[in-house]
Amino acid sequence: MAAAPVAAQSIHKCVSASGETSYQSDPCPVGQQVAKSWDASQPHVSRSQQRRIDRDLGAARLAADQRRQQLHGASGVASHRPPSASSVNRQRCQVAKARRDRWLADSPKRTFVQRRSMDDMVYQACKP
Repeated sequence: MAAAPVAAQSIHKCVSASGETSYQSDPCPVGQQVAKSWDASQPHVSRSQQRRIDRDLGAARLAADQRRQQLHGASGVASHRPPSASSVNRQRCQVAKARRDRWLADSPKRTFVQRRSMDDMVYQACKP
């Protein structure tokens, strides 16, 4: 099944004679001045870009869920204690490892210097 083409969408900023400003997708009516118009259609995203976006979104949701779990615990009530230093360090380490893994997955052909640089970044984030 082929996807239907998406029509271009424009936004128009219209200013009336009394100075009122409105934003609309239709062209400005007679009697209103066009202050600005711009294209608001969605940019094309390749499959690899979409996979990366989905992966980053999943990682962000997981991190948010973990923070929420730390703050609220099993009871669902917010705790007034800040997260412990060890949990913050552990989370920083996990984020650094995930970032390195995404970087390697995007282009596995990396030089030794590039790989070493990423490994050093992970080491700095994970060291006690």
